[in-house]
Amino acid sequence: MQSTAVTGDVRVLSELRGRWYDCELVVFAEIRGGNPYRLSLRVPSGFTIAEARTVGDEIHFFVPEIERTLSLRRVADDVLVITPPGAEPPSGGLCGCGYELLKLSRWQLMMLKAQKVRQEVADAYLDVRSSLLGW
Repeated sequence: MQSTAVTGDVRVLSELRGRWYDCELVVFAEIRGGNPYRLSLRVPSGFTIAEARTVGDEIHFFVPEIERTLSLRRVADDVLVITPPGAEPPSGGLCGCGYELLKLSRWQLMMLKAQKVRQEVADAYLDVRSSLLGW
């Protein structure tokens, strides 16, 4: 994860503070309180983030390697999207695209991970059963 200081409106930062998960239930972004606040993002190897600041109710940050500013914008109580500033979020429904991040309680995270494991076990069982029965 890459991390940088975030400047700007403390109200916005405190509302967005916490861990934000991607569709694989992995922490993708974290906004930590302090002086200054910090933004951490999971970015590809070799990429960095810089110049993070609030603009309205969003957090804008610069990715030097692609010479582009991106924003984290809340679109629902516990959903952020990553888009270029001012752009509409991609379509595809909740977590349909990988640009959406979810803020989950520990309980919600635990339940979703348990559900994911149950589904993986059921899929593995069906694969073994099909191979044994020749289906």
